[in-house]
Amino acid sequence: MKNKNISSEPPISGALTEPFKATPEEMEQIKAIIRARQEAMTPEEKRQVALISMKYKIQNYLEAEIAEEEEIITAGQFLRMYLENLNIKQNKFAAGIGLKPANLSKILSGERKINIEQSLMFGQLFSTDPKVWLMIHLKNDYLRMERKKDTYADLDLRQFAMAG
Repeated sequence: MKNKNISSEPPISGALTEPFKATPEEMEQIKAIIRARQEAMTPEEKRQVALISMKYKIQNYLEAEIAEEEEIITAGQFLRMYLENLNIKQNKFAAGIGLKPANLSKILSGERKINIEQSLMFGQLFSTDPKVWLMIHLKNDYLRMERKKDTYADLDLRQFAMAG
């Protein structure tokens, strides 16, 4: 899929369009500044960064064309990433959203899909559009269908028609 936000026009010259030239010493200084900023972040800022990061991971997954050999990422795997990034224990999360831990485990492993109610809860909890969770399932189902479409190539409706 082509990114609709990327223009075919040449970029306007500026800081982010020119090659970045820095000496190794300057790069180390930049890294030190970034590390210092990360260390100075409050827990709330770290939580916000984790949420934004996950939103982009999901968005990139939904927009990417996935080759046949590439792995499908389930909505449960994305949920697991949220829980890990935010340091949320599975049992506590399950209890908080009214699920048995075993049922949450099935979602996280991809054995069970996220339903509409859960997508609404996760949308609220993780500041995402609830339909994203369902779109992950839809994309994955489509990818699985594409990979199996030749399985039924021999089927023909005429074989079921009544001889008359």
